[in-house]
Amino acid sequence: RAQELVEAFGSKVVAADETALPSLLTDAGLVINATSLGLGGGEGPAADLSLTPNTAVVMDMVYKPLRTEFLRRAEAAGRRTVDGLELLLRQAIPTFEAIYGGAPSPDVDVRGLALTLLGEA
Repeated sequence: RAQELVEAFGSKVVAADETALPSLLTDAGLVINATSLGLGGGEGPAADLSLTPNTAVVMDMVYKPLRTEFLRRAEAAGRRTVDGLELLLRQAIPTFEAIYGGAPSPDVDVRGLALTLLGEA
């Protein structure tokens, strides 16, 4: 599957195994956990996020818990983070628009509602 991504996105994407991770992180602008590691509060991927540039952004697609172990390590390394709930909510916008014929009202705090439902508020 990784090789398919390389073919789809070209030279900016690299398929590699875990042994290459330290050298790849030194140039990474974005690191995404797209695995189930960390789901339910377990450990995230074993990546030394302090190896990434200070400008790197670290994202975890897991949204339960919201602040995963992976994101906590990224924050400890001083990296900007994006939680999985942000991705989930942004993915929902086109569906909302298709069903209701327009964008959700900016007056509704959708993230706040989701946090309450997830017990994270």
